Amino acid sequence: MKDQTTTIEQSCRLLELGVPAKAASMCWVKDPNEGEYSLCVHDEFCYEVAALEPVPAFTVADLQEMLPDKISCESEFDGRFRIWRYAGDERIYWIIDYDVFVFTDTNLIDALIQTIEWLLTNEHGLWI
Repeated sequence: MKDQTTTIEQSCRLLELGVPAKAASMCWVKDPNEGEYSLCVHDEFCYEVAALEPVPAFTVADLQEMLPDKISCESEFDGRFRIWRYAGDERIYWIIDYDVFVFTDTNLIDALIQTIEWLLTNEHGLWI
């Protein structure tokens, strides 16, 4: 499951960008006895067991649900959201596309975060 959620650092970046913690369905909780972080469902119980404030962990589904289906561009036919997987010569790439704006990474979560960062920086907003 860890490869399907944001890391603590990625989550902190999203929070800095203004993504609300309530949009995360998971969270990182620090075990008071072990000192290690583990994933749990983001609910009231995670606050009870945590030694420190839980850190939201956004899943791939959480991140995808935030992305608008379309953003306004130069023409009414631009700006439609698409995501696909491309098999390159040596690795797999994830491509997120709003027609003229394309974000690519070998890690799907990194590609989603790049897209969210760009959307917020360019005042397109998210579906939250």
